Amino acid sequence: MPAEWRRGPIIGGSIVGLVVAAVAGIGAVNGAIAVLRAVAPIWKTQLSTWSVQLPGHYGAQIPVALLLLAAAAAVVLPRHTVRS
Repeated sequence: MPAEWRRGPIIGGSIVGLVVAAVAGIGAVNGAIAVLRAVAPIWKTQLSTWSVQLPGHYGAQIPVALLLLAAAAAVVLPRHTVRS
């Protein structure tokens, strides 16, 4: 592939990865907020007996998706090279 064409796929892949990361990140933040709302005063929660089933809770799917996305980005995106 000619050097002047390489920028397009890199930018396109970065944009797609950014959108996926934003969606997964918003889901992770919403899940964290839902957990904090479930335990009314956080400082009085008994962690040894605490268990909650949140509506629409995804479990470990969102954190795993974020880790897989980070691994894919590390493999696919080019390394930053320092020019002298």
